[in-house]
Amino acid sequence: MNRLASLLILGLAVAVAAACGDDPAGGGGGGGLAKQTLAQIEVNPTELRFSPLPPGETQTLTLTITNTGDGDVLKIKSVYVRDEDSPFSVELPAETAIPVDEQTTVAVTYTAPEGLPENSVLVIKSSAASHPEVEVPL
Repeated sequence: MNRLASLLILGLAVAVAAACGDDPAGGGGGGGLAKQTLAQIEVNPTELRFSPLPPGETQTLTLTITNTGDGDVLKIKSVYVRDEDSPFSVELPAETAIPVDEQTTVAVTYTAPEGLPENSVLVIKSSAASHPEVEVPL
């Protein structure tokens, strides 16, 4: 009887595994665990350093936003300079829906003020799974 019970248990295990497996043809399948696809954000460089300039002069630097995830499109929700009255301005990316392994750029312009240079932070809000808000020191 032990051998028969072992065969029944093995058969049941195979049937359960087959029912829960993913259907490679994409036909639905039996409720297996689906691979979770997530958008991930990578920003390069992670800090923008502007050169010292005479008052009124401008300099523009760009940064790249890449979707390093494994399936979902990365959606850029907003890009802005935290301090509204800072000497920095941002040009929004042309593309705000970034497929996997694709990228877009953001241009940040600094207009040198009278007196001491100022610092601020560029904020990027997105649909990234692990870092939906990224801050880039300016």
